[in-house]
Amino acid sequence: MERSRSVLLSVLILLVVVGSMSHAEIPTMISYQGKVSNTAGTPVADNTYTMRFRIYNAASGGTMLWDSGNQSISVSGGVFSVLLGESPQPALNLAFDADCWLLVTFAGVDQSPRQRLASTGYAYMASGLVPGTEVSGSVTSGTSAAVKGTNTAGSGTAYGLFGRSLSTEGSGAYGEAAASSGNTNGVYGSAASTAGSGVFGFATSTSGTTYGVNGRSGSSSGRGVFGYATSGTGTTYGVYGQAVSTAGIGVYGYSTASTGTTYGVYGQSPSTAGTGVWGAATAASGNTMGIYGTSSSNGGSGVFGYATSTSGATYGVNARSSSSSGRGVFGYAMSATGATYGVYGQSSSTGGTGIYGLASAVSGTTYGVYGQSCSTAGASCGARGQAPMIGAYGEATYTGGAPWQPMGVYGTSVSPTGVGVYGKAPDSGIYGKTESTYGSGIFGWADASTVGSEGKGVEGWTDARDGWGVFGWALNSVGESMGMDGWAGGPQGTGVRGWALSASGATYGVYGKVLSTTGVAVYYSGGLAGTGSKSCVVKTSQGPTLMYCQESPENWFEDFGEGQLVNGRSHIELDPLFLETVTIDEANPMKVFVELHDESCEGVAVKKGHTGFDVVERKAGRSNGTFDYRVVAKRQGFEAKRLDYCKAAETDSYLFPELREKELQELEEQRGRLDDERAIEGVSELTP
Repeated sequence: MERSRSVLLSVLILLVVVGSMSHAEIPTMISYQGKVSNTAGTPVADNTYTMRFRIYNAASGGTMLWDSGNQSISVSGGVFSVLLGESPQPALNLAFDADCWLLVTFAGVDQSPRQRLASTGYAYMASGLVPGTEVSGSVTSGTSAAVKGTNTAGSGTAYGLFGRSLSTEGSGAYGEAAASSGNTNGVYGSAASTAGSGVFGFATSTSGTTYGVNGRSGSSSGRGVFGYATSGTGTTYGVYGQAVSTAGIGVYGYSTASTGTTYGVYGQSPSTAGTGVWGAATAASGNTMGIYGTSSSNGGSGVFGYATSTSGATYGVNARSSSSSGRGVFGYAMSATGATYGVYGQSSSTGGTGIYGLASAVSGTTYGVYGQSCSTAGASCGARGQAPMIGAYGEATYTGGAPWQPMGVYGTSVSPTGVGVYGKAPDSGIYGKTESTYGSGIFGWADASTVGSEGKGVEGWTDARDGWGVFGWALNSVGESMGMDGWAGGPQGTGVRGWALSASGATYGVYGKVLSTTGVAVYYSGGLAGTGSKSCVVKTSQGPTLMYCQESPENWFEDFGEGQLVNGRSHIELDPLFLETVTIDEANPMKVFVELHDESCEGVAVKKGHTGFDVVERKAGRSNGTFDYRVVAKRQGFEAKRLDYCKAAETDSYLFPELREKELQELEEQRGRLDDERAIEGVSELTP
C-alpha cells in the first residue's frame, strides 16, 4: 500500500497475555489485534504490510517509552494480529504503573489518535476479564479478601460484585464459608452508594427453581446470607431480593446446621429508615412470597428479624403484598413437635413492632400477617401473642363503610373444635379496640349453616371462682357503644355464649357492664328466653337482694294510673305513646281493673273503647270519689303468641335434670381442652 493512501485503523482492545510468569511477575508480551480499511470502509487487500508500534506516556507529544521498530505484518480480510514484545522486537519491560498510549504506523502513515491503554496488561489478566478465565484467590492471615470487587461510584446503581447465571439450576452468585466456626460469611457485600447494593443477584430465567442469591453456611453460628447496609440515612436494604417468576423466591436462605442459633436469612440495618430484610414479589398472581424462610433446627427460625434501634418506628420484619390473594408475611413451621412458630418477631424499641404486616390491596382476601402451624400438639399456634398486659391487641381505625366491616381482631378456625381467636395473659387474654363509630373491638361470627352444628361467634370460659367467661366493658359514656357484640349465622349457632365452669361461687356465663346512666349492660334484639328465673337486684338493709319477674302465657303490656268520679262518671284517655306499643281492637280488647277509694260508692262499671275507657257509678250514683286503675293490652306484633314451643331448651339440663350427667361430661372435656391450652407456657427469647 502506498504511503499517500488514507486508511482507517479499527483497534480491537488488547485481550490475552501470553508467556510464562510467576505469581508476582509482570508479563513480557501482549496480544494486540486490529482491522485496517480504507476511507470508504473497505478492508485493504490481503498482503504483508510494514507496521510499527510505539508506546508513549501522553496522548500527544510526550516521551516514547517503547518502540517495536518496523515489522512485516500479514493482513487477511483487513484483520491483523501481533504480539508486542515478541522477539526480534525489544522486550516489553515497562512498569505499567501509569496510563500509556499506543501509536500505530501503517505503511509509513501514523494513525491518529493514539490508543489509550487505560490499564496495564497485567491488570487485565488479574481482573479475570478474559472469557473463560477462572478467578480465584486465597489469604492465610489478616483481614484481606481472597476476592474483592470495589465500585467507587458515589451514586447511581453501583455493584461491588455482580453475578449472573442463565442456567435454570445455576446461581447468580455463590459463596461458601468453609470454616465450621467463627464469624464467617458465605457472601459479604458492601456498597457505599446511597442507591447501590451490597450484593445483587439476578436470576433471569422465568421458570424453574431459580435464586437471585443462594447462600449456605455449615457453621453452627454462621449466616447463609448476611447483608449489612452501613449508610445511616436513606432507604437502605441489608439484603434485597426480587423474583419475577410466579413460582420464584425473592430471597431464599437455607441453614443446614441442625443445632445452634442458626438463621436462614439474617439482615441488619442501623439506618433509621432502613430495613434488615426487605423482600418484594412483583408477580400479581401465583403463589409468590416476598420472603420465604425454612429452618430444620429445633431452636432455629425460618425468618428472624431483629431491629436493634431502641427508638423510632422500627420493624423486626416489614413485609408487604400487593396481590389480592397474597400475604404480607407467610410463616410455616413444619416441625410436628416442639415450641414452633410460623413467624416470630422481636423488637427492643419502645415504639417498635415485633411483627408488622401490611396488605396494601384494597380488595380480595388479604392478610397483614398470616400464620399457620401443622402441629397437632396443644402448644402449636398459627399466631400467638403474649404480654404481661395485653396478649393480643387489635385496632380497627377505619371510620366508614358498613357497620360490620371494621374489626379489631378477626380469627377463623376450620376445626370443628377449634378456636377462631385464643388469647391468654395475666391481665387481658384478648383486647380489642376500634375507632369506628360502627366498628367492633372484638367481632365473633359463627357462619356454620349445617343442621346440628353448634357455631359460636364468641365463646368464653372461666374456671376462676369470681371470674367471667366473657367480659365486655363499654367505657364511652355517650354514643351507641357495646361491651360485646356477637353474631351467629348457623341454624343452631350462638352469637355470644359464655360458660362459667365453676360449680360454686359468684360466676357469670356472660357479664356486661356500662358506666353510662342511659346505657344498657346487655341488649337483646328478638326474644329473650331462659329456664332460670328472671330478676333484678335492689339494695336493701340485707344487702343486694333479688326481685323476681311475673310470667304470663301471652305477651301483655300494662299501664297504671288514677282518676276521679265527677257526679258518678269519669273518662280515662290512655297515653298516646303507650297506645303505639299495643294492639286494642274488637279481637284484642284491653283489660281494665279499677280500685275505688270512696266507701260510699256502691261500685262502678267500665265501658272500654280503643283509646280509652269510661268509669260509671252503679245505681245512678253521683259520688265524686277517686280510684286507681290498671290497663293490660296485647303487645303490638305479638297478639297471637301464646305458650310457644322452645326448641332451644330441649337439651337444657336445668329444665331436664336427667341430662345433667351428659352436660357434666361435656364440661370435663372442655376442662381438658383448657388444660391442654395451659401447656402453652413461656416463650424462650431469641437473640441474634
